[in-house]
Amino acid sequence: MNTELILRHAANDNKELFTDPNTILNTAMEFQHLLMLYESGIKQITTKFEILEDEFSSKHKRNPIEAISSRIKDPMSIVEKLQRKGYAITMDNMVNKLYDIAGIRVTCPFISDVYHVTQMLLQQDDITLIELKDYIKNPKPSGYRSLHVIVKVGIYFSDQRREIPVEIQIRTIAMDFWASVEHQLHYKKDYQMPDNVESELKNIADTIAATDARMQELAKYIPGFN
Repeated sequence: MNTELILRHAANDNKELFTDPNTILNTAMEFQHLLMLYESGIKQITTKFEILEDEFSSKHKRNPIEAISSRIKDPMSIVEKLQRKGYAITMDNMVNKLYDIAGIRVTCPFISDVYHVTQMLLQQDDITLIELKDYIKNPKPSGYRSLHVIVKVGIYFSDQRREIPVEIQIRTIAMDFWASVEHQLHYKKDYQMPDNVESELKNIADTIAATDARMQELAKYIPGFN
């Protein structure tokens, strides 16, 4: 990421902001308000998952969710993605062109839990499905596996109702382990990844997928699994 170049593009796309201090202040306040909206979307979805988790645990005496984490994309990442997609770096494009500013990751013990948890969320009336990409059934060439779901959730504020987009990644514990290590190898070092490392990562991903499938077979012996 060329930070200096990205900032130069951002300044060029927003020349009018720098001519009036009041405009700068208003834009900063608008940005903070938008981040609050995305945080509210995360809270709403997270609460839904926690309630579904409690209900499932009560009925089946086991937990279909291992962990839930969330993040708001940082400003530099937002600017970089708008530029990468060829959009002007503006507030309107941030709101209307990006759906992954608010993100949630859910890890599950078994592959079947991934789909069950997703189904339970999507059947709720205030959830609108925008996009679903199944990288479990159709892994990326690198070996990456996960279920990616983009939804809009209705949030009620004191004077309005807003539809907030949230990107959700749902995957097994094993898939999450691989993705976390792969991310460290790719994005935390300033060098080109050797071909043999890419190949080995793919092999490990395939081994993990086979292990997930075997664990799924063992799951049928868990009381209350079905």
